[in-house]
Amino acid sequence: MRKGLSEEVIEEALRNYDAPGMCLAAAEKKMRSLSGTPETKKKKLITFLRNRGFDWSTIRETVEKLTSDE
Repeated sequence: MRKGLSEEVIEEALRNYDAPGMCLAAAEKKMRSLSGTPETKKKKLITFLRNRGFDWSTIRETVEKLTSDE
């Protein structure tokens, strides 16, 4: 609102915001470029997602989902 967006635009954007889905998509893409031990990959992935602004619970669920296979 401080940036001049109307309340309707803000509500629509938040209604369509899928944090877990967006986090998973970003993590899957990043995983392809990570190298090192599984623990190193996990730490790098957490840092990457945290820097993208995802909340900790979403990051934890996503990382557990992707690293449980390794």
